[in-house]
Amino acid sequence: MSKLANTEDVTLGSGDLFMMLYADSIPADSELEVDANCVAHIDSGATLKYGVTYKEVEDSRGEIIKAFITKEDVTFGTGILSWNGNVIAMLCETARVTTTPATAEAKGKRVTKIGGADNASGKYYVIRFRHLKDDGCYIRVTVKGKNLAGFSLPFQKEDATVIDAEIKAFAQDNEGTLVIIEEELPMLSA
Repeated sequence: MSKLANTEDVTLGSGDLFMMLYADSIPADSELEVDANCVAHIDSGATLKYGVTYKEVEDSRGEIIKAFITKEDVTFGTGILSWNGNVIAMLCETARVTTTPATAEAKGKRVTKIGGADNASGKYYVIRFRHLKDDGCYIRVTVKGKNLAGFSLPFQKEDATVIDAEIKAFAQDNEGTLVIIEEELPMLSA
């Protein structure tokens, strides 16, 4: 029974969302999990979805003699509560952001332009969701991906404007890894 999850390992709560441009590999925690890469406070949690498609081969009696995977699909959805034009640019491949700094004479301005297929950046991002468990250990969910689902900005009278992003995961190594889930384990007491 020791292989089963402990009933104390019930995960409650949300976490932090970190994003940065994907280079050649997933960066170390100390590089990715810094304030500059923390793009959002999360509303309504986060959801990792894994889907798989199998091809089944049947014999003449209709019995399945072999089944193999033909496709895997991973998406990571999250409600981004705090956002700005720079976050939108990471969620929208055609977005361009320009910023005019504030001066003593005039307010600054951030302008985000969206659209125009010729403006597609082709960029992928490292997306890391980090959840702090009650025991002080983290669960980390990491994907290399981009938002392929678009987004909406619902400006409501009494509700926060939350971007519901759905990130599609792409292979992050030559093994075809789509998602990494890391669970820190508590230190043993001496």
